[in-house]
Amino acid sequence: MMIARPGGDVHVWVCQGPKLESEDLIARALAHYREWDAEAHRLHRSANGKIHVLDRTGASPFYVNVSRAGDMAICAVACDGPIGADIESLDRADWVAAHKDLLPSCGGTGRAMLADWVRLEAAHKAAGVGLLEEPSLAATDPANGAWHLHQVNGALWKSICAPLAGTHLIGVALAAHGPSARLRKFCF
Repeated sequence: MMIARPGGDVHVWVCQGPKLESEDLIARALAHYREWDAEAHRLHRSANGKIHVLDRTGASPFYVNVSRAGDMAICAVACDGPIGADIESLDRADWVAAHKDLLPSCGGTGRAMLADWVRLEAAHKAAGVGLLEEPSLAATDPANGAWHLHQVNGALWKSICAPLAGTHLIGVALAAHGPSARLRKFCF
């Protein structure tokens, strides 16, 4: 199946089964796009470990981020700027609640707290800082429904959480400027 680049949307590619290296997972996801050219594009890992897709001029035609939980992995793809992604098993809800001190800005209990966790981790990954600094959940944007806003590393990020297969939650974050994106999931 060949599809067009995500444009303003966010595509999340889901892989269940044997663990793939991040670069292999990204290449497998990008192979589904008509605009992907393995000869013209390369994957570059920055000093902080984030993988970037670069064309021959050094521009980024795709922005990607990978996350894993057990035998499930996701590769989030966007075109409008940096993206972060996180996946967690619903089994981790109790662990997150028991370690609330790690992220005191996460609210609620159980699944609600896990949803905050995946959104916050995705925002930090989009910012390129992981969970190294204290996140601050700024607000829910009522005009954009389920999108949440986060201030991370001096920038504003929007994130969303969605269920996956009834066993996991995924969080995806991107820069807060621009219209809200649709989240589309694909499996391979």
